[in-house]
Amino acid sequence: MMNNSNILYKICKAILILSIVVSIIIVTDYLFRVRIENIKSDLEKKRSVIIKVDKNKPKIIESPIIYDNNKNTSIKKPKIAIIVIGLGLSKFSTEKVFKLSNKITLGFSIYSHNINKWINKAKIKNHDILISLPMEPEDYPISDPGSLALMSDNLVSDNLKTLKEIIYKADYKYGVYTPINERFSFNIYNMTPILRELKRNNLSVIYSNQKDNSQLI
Repeated sequence: MMNNSNILYKICKAILILSIVVSIIIVTDYLFRVRIENIKSDLEKKRSVIIKVDKNKPKIIESPIIYDNNKNTSIKKPKIAIIVIGLGLSKFSTEKVFKLSNKITLGFSIYSHNINKWINKAKIKNHDILISLPMEPEDYPISDPGSLALMSDNLVSDNLKTLKEIIYKADYKYGVYTPINERFSFNIYNMTPILRELKRNNLSVIYSNQKDNSQLI
């Protein structure tokens, strides 16, 4: 009789454990589905995801706006664009990126001494190509954006001259990408002629700033 009681107890315990495991699986599956739906919803609002090359680890950045002057912007289905930026400064990192799929867009720093050498290699491998568009950073003058940066205190004509120098310095580019932490683009007076010049040259803009800047839309 005792043995039967033990067997019954073990069966009940096994059923209880199984029920708990099944419940966990059901809840996990539900949460996963909710997460997927949230991601889909976010993608409806945001048009690109950028992966930045960092010395320590890759960083995923959501870019709210793509100004596309080359392709039809009325596409309804959301898409994910993977862009590796900051290339051309480190030979080791830049060489490694050519092992990636050519579906990944490559963004080269305009300060690369061999920018057209790297761009030509990317073109041979059929990558889409972007170049950096330096801008005045939020913490300027603590951070130096370099001699080719668009600056708020510059005359519009000087910024346009700098932009043209950037455009003509690099070949085969599809567009430009902006810095993540910049403040130049929040001055619509400075930014409007820049966007017009980029449009005139049929160049798209990957706008990387994380702060809301709805005046640019």
